[in-house]
Amino acid sequence: MNTFISHLVNNHTFTVDYKNVHYTAKEIADIVFQKVNEIELHLNDGNDIIFYLPKNNFEAFICLCVNSLLGTTGALLTSNSAPTFFSLISEHKKRLLVISDRQRAPEGVVGTVIRSSFVKGTSLAEERVAELLERAKMASPSSLIFITSGTTGAPKLIQHSEDKLLEGARDFATYLQMTSASEALCMFPVQFMYGLAVSLASLLSGSHIHYSYLPYNPELICDYCIQHNIDILTVLGDWIIDICHVLQVKNARIKILLNASDRLLVNQARKALEYCDTLCNTFGQTESGPSLLHNKIESESDIERYSYRGVIATGFALNDRIKVSIFEDFSDTKNYIDEERCGELFYQSPYCMDGYIDSEMNMLPHHSSWNASGDLFYRNKEGCYFWLRRLKEDLKVNGRFFPSQIIYNEFVNTIGSIRCIFSKNIQGALCLYIDKSKTPEENINIMTLKNIIHKYWNYSEVEIEVKDSLSQTPTNKLKLVQA
Repeated sequence: MNTFISHLVNNHTFTVDYKNVHYTAKEIADIVFQKVNEIELHLNDGNDIIFYLPKNNFEAFICLCVNSLLGTTGALLTSNSAPTFFSLISEHKKRLLVISDRQRAPEGVVGTVIRSSFVKGTSLAEERVAELLERAKMASPSSLIFITSGTTGAPKLIQHSEDKLLEGARDFATYLQMTSASEALCMFPVQFMYGLAVSLASLLSGSHIHYSYLPYNPELICDYCIQHNIDILTVLGDWIIDICHVLQVKNARIKILLNASDRLLVNQARKALEYCDTLCNTFGQTESGPSLLHNKIESESDIERYSYRGVIATGFALNDRIKVSIFEDFSDTKNYIDEERCGELFYQSPYCMDGYIDSEMNMLPHHSSWNASGDLFYRNKEGCYFWLRRLKEDLKVNGRFFPSQIIYNEFVNTIGSIRCIFSKNIQGALCLYIDKSKTPEENINIMTLKNIIHKYWNYSEVEIEVKDSLSQTPTNKLKLVQA
């Protein structure tokens, strides 16, 4: 059967490392069986929806497999996403919440709360293990509910079927040429699509995945990669230059750098190629499944061929089963890009979501043949796609959309690494907030930044404030600042 749990129990090479503890597939399965044994005592029927609130990626992976064996619908949450998730569903819906021991349940939760330790405990009776093992091998696909990050619009609840997620991850693993010898470091939450895709690709290829417990720190990340012979590292584009500086000092390389951002800039790609063999640029959404578009950058000629106005292409459809197209042009982009070849990206994919979830936890089937991405893309004559920005800019000033993405691209291509976000302050003035803790001091040149802004925006002044740090989402994106 094509389920998380069936692939786990039939796997002889898949392993997980978390906090310097090594787990084989069998050891993970033993923990899964123990959790299922606990949770089944609280299930009323097969229609129960289980909400999982793990503390870390290792626990999140266990929850995926637990839900797979239970064969029910599960929602995978983070401590940050849980309050928003529960605010989107009706109060009267019964909730069965599984959380780590010594962890607080979110406010407003009703129903049963199961506190569970996600380490190996007392062994189950042999006959019970045999029963669960047989059940795991024959399990039918379950469903999972995810919440979108909400960084580009209102958060939404989305349901995916387990078998389609696995099929998408299988193609993702093939694209990355993962084998049982691969060593991947996962830096992103399993509760969101990039962390999930890397986890499932590792499971399907029978490789070794390391779940990071490190804070974002380029030196710590590089030290871990060197110590554990990591050959696949997922990063945000904004991290690449800083990480490569550390790799340079340590005289080290990574086989594959996998960009988890929508946008990859030319100077980031050039720096990456000095310290990796292959730079993989991909694009996908929570709704689409693991990946839609891909592009492998391996040489300077690739950068020249696949760059447009300082942006590296997200590339081509991952395989022949995925269809992508641009259906419409938008006149509000004419000042910044070639309007004739730009528009919203639409796609068809066999790995798409089953549908959105309403407040009563009912799934609204997805019937549209084409899915709107909500993102503006440029397509060149080769049929190669370049991500430009969200279709509608988040900031509007005096009736005009502020081109924050284009200005940010110019920042990075001109001065290098900078962690910043545009927003309005409490007085309604447009501001640029810079994260001092994540930006090299020499890159915080106020005059240079203002000159770049004025190239694209002359309708109002933009104040610049340097903050000690800025808040982030669980997927390491900056949150919109309201001063």
